[in-house]
Amino acid sequence: MLIIKLPQSKTNTMLRFDVEIYTWNGSKKNLVTYHIGGYDYDASTIWNNPQAYSEGIGNLSNLTVRFG
Repeated sequence: MLIIKLPQSKTNTMLRFDVEIYTWNGSKKNLVTYHIGGYDYDASTIWNNPQAYSEGIGNLSNLTVRFG
């Protein structure tokens, strides 16, 4: 599991960022980029329009992305 804490909290902030994960163990390589975004709306208790998708190779491309 990978946890990323953001510096913003309920401040009407639209966020979009990429997270690149790379591991290499001998001949086994994993290279994945996660594209993540959403709207942290002040009046809501949930993220609005959350989006997350990955592209790359290896077993890291199917991690669960949760917005909290």
